[in-house]
Amino acid sequence: MKKKPKQSYTIPCSSKFQLDVTELAAREKLNIGEMARMVFFLFSLETIRTWQDPGGPLKHDRELVQIRTGPNAGKTMLRKPRIQIRLRGQYSAADVRRALDVALELRKRNVFNFKNVTDDSWFMSPIEKQSLTQELTTLKKTVSSLLFTPFQEGVKTRLDALYIFGFPTNSTPNRSTITDRYKGLASIYHPDTAHGSHTHMTQVNQAYQILKDTN
Repeated sequence: MKKKPKQSYTIPCSSKFQLDVTELAAREKLNIGEMARMVFFLFSLETIRTWQDPGGPLKHDRELVQIRTGPNAGKTMLRKPRIQIRLRGQYSAADVRRALDVALELRKRNVFNFKNVTDDSWFMSPIEKQSLTQELTTLKKTVSSLLFTPFQEGVKTRLDALYIFGFPTNSTPNRSTITDRYKGLASIYHPDTAHGSHTHMTQVNQAYQILKDTN
């Protein structure tokens, strides 16, 4: 499979986000582009876009940098914090920020080791790549289940519930599928588990009641 050429991306972000991403890349001995590619491989762009965008820097969030070239070389200036990477594919700045934020969350929850995916697999679709191991398949399902941001006001509608359960908005899952997904989410978010979250579990329960009653 021919690899697409890399493109340069300049991603505006907050100073804290820049520091968190840079430190994670250093700990994992990877460059930031590699981390982003891993996330884009594991999840569809549609799924990644359901993750909340960390956003760019606030008005007074600036970094001091030294100008390296041109007539002002050697002088310093204040500019918006940014992350510069090279990456294959066409993405918006928000897409890349989301992907890197997902990478931070995955490592925080210890659900993924960045060195478990080889460079070759980043350029092959999960459907085309027949040699994906059962471990990676299971991991992808587990990580996908983690990818929802709780609603501030709780789960109110069927669309909200479909989002919480990771179903497409136009889908009509049957009772068995809904129950299986509920059990999977409960095994992750129940407060007694390692990744337990009262807020997440509450919204999983709310979503289950909506989907069960409207099915």
